[in-house]
Amino acid sequence: MNFLSNSLRNQPGSNNNSTSAFKSFINGGVSRSSLTSSSSASLATFTSAKNDSNSALSSKADGSGMRLSRKSISRHPPAGTAEAAVDVIDVLRGIIGELPVTDEKPPKREDGLDLLSKSLDIIAKTKESRPEKSDTDDSDLANYDEKMKEFENLHKVIEVSDVKLKEIQEFLSNRQGDLDMLSKDMESLEVRSRQISAKLKAKQTVENKLAPIVEALIIPPMIVRQIADGEISLQWKSALKYIVQRQNELIALKNRGGEVKAIKGAEGQLKLVVDKAIERIRDFIVTRIKSLRVAGINAQAIQKDLLNYRELYSFLAKANPSLAKDLLQAYINTMIWYYNGFFLRYFKSLEKLNLHKVDKTVLLGSDDSSRRGLLFYSRSGPTMKAADTLTLGNRANIISSDDPSVMLAQIAETNTMRHWMEVGFRSFNLALIDNITVEYQILTEFFKLKNGDEVTRVFNNIFEKTFQVGQEFTKFLLEDSYDAFGILICIRLVRKLEFELQHRRIPVGENYLNLQLINLWPRFQIVMDGHCDSLRRATSRASIHNHGDGSGSALVPHHITQTFSSFISGILTLCEGEDNSSEPVSNSIQRLRNEFELLLTKISADFPKNKREVFLYNNYFLVCTILSDVTGQLAEKEKEHFKLLTDAYEENATRK
Repeated sequence: MNFLSNSLRNQPGSNNNSTSAFKSFINGGVSRSSLTSSSSASLATFTSAKNDSNSALSSKADGSGMRLSRKSISRHPPAGTAEAAVDVIDVLRGIIGELPVTDEKPPKREDGLDLLSKSLDIIAKTKESRPEKSDTDDSDLANYDEKMKEFENLHKVIEVSDVKLKEIQEFLSNRQGDLDMLSKDMESLEVRSRQISAKLKAKQTVENKLAPIVEALIIPPMIVRQIADGEISLQWKSALKYIVQRQNELIALKNRGGEVKAIKGAEGQLKLVVDKAIERIRDFIVTRIKSLRVAGINAQAIQKDLLNYRELYSFLAKANPSLAKDLLQAYINTMIWYYNGFFLRYFKSLEKLNLHKVDKTVLLGSDDSSRRGLLFYSRSGPTMKAADTLTLGNRANIISSDDPSVMLAQIAETNTMRHWMEVGFRSFNLALIDNITVEYQILTEFFKLKNGDEVTRVFNNIFEKTFQVGQEFTKFLLEDSYDAFGILICIRLVRKLEFELQHRRIPVGENYLNLQLINLWPRFQIVMDGHCDSLRRATSRASIHNHGDGSGSALVPHHITQTFSSFISGILTLCEGEDNSSEPVSNSIQRLRNEFELLLTKISADFPKNKREVFLYNNYFLVCTILSDVTGQLAEKEKEHFKLLTDAYEENATRK
């Protein structure tokens, strides 16, 4: 503080400025701006005084040969010295002068007074807690030399560090030069890299343009050897596919324009390979066609083998259309001969089947069919013939059967079992439908006949004679036959075959099946008319009226009722699930039912008056019982009709 007071006294003009600032601060009347400006002026004055004092101390120290550190300057003067005896308050009075004492209290300034009070408290506490200067000064002087040595050593270290730093600076300067050179080299390398990349890109562009051309112009020797000498197999198909690809690429190159000698040379080589491929394909197809002419050969196996190489004919049709047409015509002629001969032989074999012969003797109301069945007895004993013929049994199972097999020709010729007509009909037509399916696939997938009219024309040309054989076989089965069940089963089989063709997506063959229906429906009508006529004629036969003898006969249904019920039940069973609105079955059943009711009415006239309604009730009740298990739209209609008849006679019959 003594040093501070002396410094302040020695500064000209500083006394007035600092004094006025301090007074203003003590009075609390100064503004913040004035305090700031005064503080700034005092700080500048203090800084100037400090610099002068430091220079004076430095000169003094230089004169005495001693170096003063900042620590020794800022330390309090040792006890017992003249500076230590100076009172700080007196120094401040000397600086700012005596302050006037007034009774007026200055305006209260919370911020200034608080700051001053807090500062004085801190100074007082610091003074109280400050240790005695005399005790610390001796130790400071004792350590002064040691500290000086430490500072000198530090100075030497700093000097050495300066030297090292200069070396490092030189090294870094040299390294910077190397880095500059390296940067230039990197830039040159980048330029070269860009140039190389541009050249590589240009090379790739050229290669992309030339690669298809070069690839199209070159046929590997392995491909040529495979086409010329290899066996026709999957590998041969792959080689042919490669040739087609090269051929298309050459065509594309020619269409781009420009004359390239290499293209002309490649075309010549490719033509030789294509001609060889055409020759190999021709020999392959001709060999397969010739094998179809061998007796006993399985044509479907050869046709499936052709389908596995359908790409061969497609290539041939493009490369040599005239040869492809000749091969197609050769195939058509071969298949006409094959199908006609095969199904004609099959027809002859099926003719030898031991079939059930159903003639006029089994018609309803005929003498033979009028004999009692299993449940009814006559004087001549039981018979099974009419019951077996006019009872459906399990014959309808052949309609729902999914067995794809057919009867072989050898079995048909040697089998001694009796069969119904529908067995041979199903075998012949199912075999024909299977061959139709395979043939349609050959025409559309191997020979690539896409036009519907063209496919139909070729197909009809192949199967025309075969269809005639099928019509003749159906007429053979229907000739003099009165098997209504067999005929109606054949009709249902034709419907099923039509659905099968639709399921296989085969649009051909429907005309043949329609011709079969044209043969079957008229014959079915003839058989039903025969049953109606037989019932009509039965009223004139005495054997029919023998049932009325005796008073107890009215309780037993007539034997014609048994055969009629079994027959009509079989017909209705074959109509289950069918749309009968477009079929003549409904009209035939209605006519047959009317003839039967008329016959029962005439027979009932043979009974006494009190037994007639009992007789009619028992017969109609039997019909209702037999028809009770039959389902279908047409069956429900017939059951309802006979139920009305039964109810009409029930009241009087039970009463009598």
